[in-house]
Amino acid sequence: MNLRIMLLTFLVCLPAQAELLKLCQESAAEDPFLAEFKVDNQSYFGQHSAITAHALQQQGISFSLVRLPWRRCVSATMNGEYDGVIGVGWDEERSQNLIFPTADDNSVNASLRLYFVNYPIYTLRTSALTWNGVKFDNVKYGLAAPKGFVIENKLKTLGVLQPIQDGVNASISLLGSGRVDGVVLAEEAGDKMLAQQSQANIKKLDIMFYSQPIFFAINRKQNKLTTAQVQAVWEQIPSSRLAILGSTDL
Repeated sequence: MNLRIMLLTFLVCLPAQAELLKLCQESAAEDPFLAEFKVDNQSYFGQHSAITAHALQQQGISFSLVRLPWRRCVSATMNGEYDGVIGVGWDEERSQNLIFPTADDNSVNASLRLYFVNYPIYTLRTSALTWNGVKFDNVKYGLAAPKGFVIENKLKTLGVLQPIQDGVNASISLLGSGRVDGVVLAEEAGDKMLAQQSQANIKKLDIMFYSQPIFFAINRKQNKLTTAQVQAVWEQIPSSRLAILGSTDL
């Protein structure tokens, strides 16, 4: 199957489970620089998918994984087309249809995260754009962010979102040509992209725009796993994070 059409599916077939758990993650358009990891001789793109795959395999759960445009991936999981989504941040709207790991006080349990993600602001070195942690100043065109990400909604709430129809590469091109004031990206993806494209005219603002834990979340109506099985997968994740990344602190 052609990787470039972002429909790469991984199958892990174990006899104990009648139906595959159908999962999705973001496409290459949202993060074209995801590192490749091997888990049980299968390739996974991004440490979040590798950690999830490891946790599921440790619990003897079979699954399929497809890469989709992120907004479609999240919405399709929320409406039941997929059973789970990998690498999603909690918000109130998503929690209506998706189950996240929770603590005793019913707040989201960050200790069972896949890992933390930072979202800095990238802008031109000549730009007067500033961010003080609360508001932007000197915004002329607006800021771009990957479609469907929590950061896109936050920029919209602040009244500075410049919507884009294409992926991350296009947003960097728009920034380089001065057609947006800034771009908010996951730090790992943004830094790799700038290094690869040798964008010496782009800087990263000192104050982080947003940070969040990301999770493996499950559709509330899926019936392939019991509540106990889902909880067991979540509780496996810190050990899987250590196995994949060599640390539980990320």
